[in-house]
Amino acid sequence: MSDTARSYNKNAADYERRWAAYLEHTHSRFIERLNFSETDYLLDLSCGTGLLAGKLLENEKRFGQLTLNDPAEKMLNIARSRFSSHPRIRFSGAAAHELPFRDNSFDLILSLSAFH
Repeated sequence: MSDTARSYNKNAADYERRWAAYLEHTHSRFIERLNFSETDYLLDLSCGTGLLAGKLLENEKRFGQLTLNDPAEKMLNIARSRFSSHPRIRFSGAAAHELPFRDNSFDLILSLSAFH
């Protein structure tokens, strides 16, 4: 596990509270600029706690499938607890450089605040 994943695991419980204003602003702006179809397969490369997925659903953005990926297990577990019953949301805990997907599995890869 990377140092970054360890750090996010350590702060997962407080992540949303600590960064609330920043996250609200960046997610809202990001969604305004997204353009995809309701049949597209999306990958949220570093989904954190799943806030972007929540915003997509809140804004009625339809997709074929959304895979939420995050190498920080505790962050991904929060996302999983929110969306595990959603029929078109899947989960992966891989590092960005070790993604387990075949080429061309996704129509769009989302990456918001993932590269530090």
